[in-house]
Parts: sequence; structure tokens; C-alpha cells
Amino acid sequence: MIDTCSSNISNKEKANKIIISPNPVQDELVIRGISKEERYRIIDISGREFVRGKIMPNQTISVSNLPNGIYIFQVLNGTKELKYGKFIKAK
Repeated sequence: MIDTCSSNISNKEKANKIIISPNPVQDELVIRGISKEERYRIIDISGREFVRGKIMPNQTISVSNLPNGIYIFQVLNGTKELKYGKFIKAK
């Protein structure tokens, strides 16, 4: 039996995803899928940047100051996005 849901996602798309938990989040994000120190940013769905910084493997990120909404977490290489994940901030 073929899993049609996962077979429609390319290996490149899978490689570019990171795992964000909990989702929705209130205070602290846990990011999985990062193997070394990386630069990141958090933007809302309109592209407005809220947070920029560096993250290490197994590090959490405080998002308690973000307004409620839908956000994209991007791992960056220069100006190019390498990996990404979406999350919802809710109180």
C-alpha cells in the first residue's frame, strides 16, 4: 500500500522541514532538525520579521513576547532560507 500523503512530498521538501513543538505555543519553542549553530528568523505570514538570532541544537526559543498569530521559523544561510517550519502563537 502506498501512502499518498507522503508520496506527494518531495525528498527536497522533507529535507527542508524542521520540527517545531509545541504547536500551538505559548512561551517556549523547541526546534528539532538543526545539527549545528544556525542563524534563524521568525516572520509572520505577511513577511514581517519579529525575531532574528542564532540557535544551537536542542536550544529553546522564547516567543512569549510575540502577539498571537501564525508564524514561520526560518533557518538562514546568508539571505537564503535553508529550513523552515510553521507555528501558531496562542496564549
